[in-house]
Amino acid sequence: THFDVVYSCASLLYIPAAEIEPVFLAVKALKPKWVVLLEQNVGEEDPRHVGDPGNGFASVEGGGVAPYWHRSYPALLRRVFPEATLSEHK
Repeated sequence: THFDVVYSCASLLYIPAAEIEPVFLAVKALKPKWVVLLEQNVGEEDPRHVGDPGNGFASVEGGGVAPYWHRSYPALLRRVFPEATLSEHK
């Protein structure tokens, strides 16, 4: 199976740290030409990252009772898609 674009809009914040890399490995298996993420990125330099900024940290800042994951998506994507060219836009 091959997809031109895999698109995510504010859905990855619900994925726990232990499951986020397998999610991106599943995306990679789809052999997309593009992956477009409209997610809240928290830079690698943020002191709230303890350990791996790709796994991120949880808080309740998203409003609600479930943990809201803050990640550095470039850190995560570089690990899963090392061959890719990344582009980040605010």
